[in-house]
Amino acid sequence: MRFFAHRCLVSLACLLVLAFGRAGYSANDPVANRCSVKLPAWSFDRSAGYSIANAQMMLYAAYIAEFADRSEIEQQLQKWGLTDVAWIGQSGGGAYGYIAEADDYRIMVFRGTRSFEEGVKDALFAQSSYRWIGLPGRGHFGMRIHFKKLYGFSRPILESRPPKPLIIAGHSLGGAMAYIHAMKLVQEGWPVEAVYTSGQPRVGDEVLVAAGERLLGDRYYRLEHDLDVTTRVPPSREAANEFAALLPADKQDLREKLERFVNVLNYASPRGLKLALGEGIDVRLENDAQDEIAYWTKAQGSLDDATSIKGVFKEIQSRFAQHPPDAYICSFLQQESAGLR
Repeated sequence: MRFFAHRCLVSLACLLVLAFGRAGYSANDPVANRCSVKLPAWSFDRSAGYSIANAQMMLYAAYIAEFADRSEIEQQLQKWGLTDVAWIGQSGGGAYGYIAEADDYRIMVFRGTRSFEEGVKDALFAQSSYRWIGLPGRGHFGMRIHFKKLYGFSRPILESRPPKPLIIAGHSLGGAMAYIHAMKLVQEGWPVEAVYTSGQPRVGDEVLVAAGERLLGDRYYRLEHDLDVTTRVPPSREAANEFAALLPADKQDLREKLERFVNVLNYASPRGLKLALGEGIDVRLENDAQDEIAYWTKAQGSLDDATSIKGVFKEIQSRFAQHPPDAYICSFLQQESAGLR
């Protein structure tokens, strides 16, 4: 049974099970119910460049993109002084994202996975060429499909409006869409000022990641929780051995097969400024290889310490529970109240 539980963890991580949808949030049952706060006043400061406060504001912007009711999204944006809202995509509830205007800049924000259709796309993690969308390298096949769909909505909106500095954000799949949109828009000459993602899964290979570094430079900021499994999947080659070690030691043949599989997938860990949430708030600029190796090594230790199937699944659940945007917001708020900022 222990072996079964380990295999479940591996399958869950690889297939991004969390991506198979969740209900949209509402302004009537938001973070307030979980963290005892209300959505704050908008205070994005363009003069500050990157700041923890700006990262937090864009996390809130990504959070409300998850609302199932468009009118609630629009009402909250109006409270923040953001107007002329345009919706990205057509969705059964809410929207795939939105574009909204401030006096001297605009924001473009994407939500995470909600529908079964999007979950299926998330599970299509085999790589394909990104030349079909004009970018170098190879990347997540399902994300490429989703990007083409959303870009067909977002780009005409931008073309219909006068140029302004553009700030792009998103959570989970929305973070991946923000990242790919930013790369493409910079490539086309659009004035992308900053990209803020939270809980973003891996997008592609080393060539694509290097292109992102070249195109976005120090404008790309990531927010990750230390326990969030989504930000480490699909695993990179650097951590293939540690990821495969989640399987029991007496299943060496399966470990080797899983390690080869991760190498064939050929995902690269992202680069850039990362704001890590967990015990405290830590800002660091680095490639994530060492962090990723440490993550899977720690996960292996946690599973080894579990004394039952229930304990193993409790450990798995604790990692998936850190992924939703409201969990990220709660971590921010808890660390603020503890004086860890």
